[in-house]
Amino acid sequence: VADELNTQALLLQTKVQETDKTAATAAITSAVFGEATSTDDLTAGKFLGETANRAAACAAAAVGKSILGDFYCLCTGTGSEDTDCGSGYSSTNGATSITFGKTQLTSLTDTCPKANDAPITALEIATAIAEFSATLTRNAAGDDAKVTLGKTTNHGCGGGVGEICVTYAAHFTVNDKKDIEAIPWVIHLRTAEKKLLAMAQAATQHSAVTTQLLAVQRQMDVAYAAALQSRLQTNQKAAESPKAAQHESHTTHEKQNKCKAAIKKTAAGCAAIDCDYDTEKNECEHKSVKETTPTGTGETSTR
Repeated sequence: VADELNTQALLLQTKVQETDKTAATAAITSAVFGEATSTDDLTAGKFLGETANRAAACAAAAVGKSILGDFYCLCTGTGSEDTDCGSGYSSTNGATSITFGKTQLTSLTDTCPKANDAPITALEIATAIAEFSATLTRNAAGDDAKVTLGKTTNHGCGGGVGEICVTYAAHFTVNDKKDIEAIPWVIHLRTAEKKLLAMAQAATQHSAVTTQLLAVQRQMDVAYAAALQSRLQTNQKAAESPKAAQHESHTTHEKQNKCKAAIKKTAAGCAAIDCDYDTEKNECEHKSVKETTPTGTGETSTR
């Protein structure tokens, strides 16, 4: 039982610390950076679905490749004054072919509040997606659905003044019930959410199995201690048995001597010192001494 529990505990620990953790980390990285593996591997083509210009990147079918890409669309306009991310952000290069690297990323992320170092949980991801969905501006017209994030009046998201936004119209149609679940970075976050949830469940199971394993170990310790104690007691009794037999023999010998040395060798005198009276020998004898004498053919008499 202990070996089975230990194996199960190791498998759950691996699931928590390696298997699902690695998968969750990869999914979150894809959600944030798209095809880029890190900030050092960043180019516009890896985090944006289209790089011809801002309108193609932020208002066409390729939108939603990464969170960074949508963030770029919410901050970058076609002119130097077309930004809603503060005067500190100056990478407004969305009028023509988009170029983006580590310098632009630093400028962009500096407009955000600093994140804490606490591990991301499945609940936080689910909450973030729900909040994102609630923030979207929806304007359905016929078979077309204008679903926009950011500042807009006509849902065009072209990058000019008043149109710094992202439109997810390509992911929202009357016949498509997936809605935000069709956005690529949302799909990646859902994958991460499932892996983090599996990690949490495995961690709970690991704790339960570890508790069972400790209980089994305690039972084994108790059983071992009991077996050891029983063996010690058996050895002790074996050592004491010869002494007890020797003591009993010595006691019997003393009683025999006492009876033989009796002064009053009468029935009353022998009884007074806890001895039997031998009427044939007229002497006292120890009560445990029994003599067998013939009383007839095939018969015996015991006193």
